[in-house]
Amino acid sequence: MSVRAMKAWVFLQSCTGIGFNPEYGGISAGKIRAYIKEHSMPKDPEVTKQDLIQDISNSSGLYTLSADAKEETADYVADMLNELWF
Repeated sequence: MSVRAMKAWVFLQSCTGIGFNPEYGGISAGKIRAYIKEHSMPKDPEVTKQDLIQDISNSSGLYTLSADAKEETADYVADMLNELWF
């Protein structure tokens, strides 16, 4: 095991600076699917719909996207979290 630095998209609460942890977000796969149905997800080879659904609805720890993900995708995820998490 080692520590390394890496670039990534991190999703933080604007007022506290605390990162989004899906384990405590309470966002179901069904809610994410409904959001994606209403708001088309941008095409991005780094992030698939299935990955997004799985990562947000069924994982734990600080949620990040690869630095290689498009900014448009990061903005989409932030908008989704703002609508579904709060």
